[in-house]
Amino acid sequence: MAAYGKVEYWDERYTTERETFDWYQRYSGIRHFFSEKFLSPNKPLPPLNEMRALDIGCGTSKVSKGMVEDGFGAVTSVDFSKVVIDLMSDEGKKEENSKVKFELMDVTKQFLFDDKSFDLVFCKGTLDSILCGAGSVHNAKTMIKECNRVLTDSGTLVVVTYGNTDMRKEYFEDEEELGWVLDVHTIPKPKLNTIGVVEEKKDPNGPNHFVYICRKGAKQESEQSELSSDPAEQSSNTKLDGEKSANTP
Repeated sequence: MAAYGKVEYWDERYTTERETFDWYQRYSGIRHFFSEKFLSPNKPLPPLNEMRALDIGCGTSKVSKGMVEDGFGAVTSVDFSKVVIDLMSDEGKKEENSKVKFELMDVTKQFLFDDKSFDLVFCKGTLDSILCGAGSVHNAKTMIKECNRVLTDSGTLVVVTYGNTDMRKEYFEDEEELGWVLDVHTIPKPKLNTIGVVEEKKDPNGPNHFVYICRKGAKQESEQSELSSDPAEQSSNTKLDGEKSANTP
């Protein structure tokens, strides 16, 4: 498993395995997490065709294609394997007017994008791969902080992992610096049939994957909501309004 953190492993693997493949979950199993209910439950999202998404550690996944088919304005997919980026770029050229762009990037270092470049950052399995390599904790925290940096003030990070909260929650909880609200959801793992093909049917009582949703701006919204509903604050405001009325000619 330690090899999962090395680019050489993935370059070699993608040299021979050139078909599309989705780790953990297909797009159909996670697309509901990209809805307003999960990304922005307290205020409307920007129009979907204006939203910019970043898929980190894309591999040969079809998630980015599914996102643009659902209406996302643009998706940038990055990976540190040049072999897979070249492969996916060539595939993308076959589709007319594709809204998916593939770029070579190591997500354990500073991202190649400006601050507040994306409305959504998505990660499926990449965090787990990083945690298999050398310098895992430092690299994982660097990735999370960079995801935070390139998100807009109301953007959201969605991470799909096999790690439960005892294993993964610490990477998302530096609230003073990251300033987001964390929600954790579970989703049943897909089942494999006897020939190793993923079946859409899942066992709700079986093992799960975990989905960490980090919403920037939600913390400030919550604090403002609590302040506006504070009886003492309301009483103070009423008193001030009364005094202003009394002193008005």
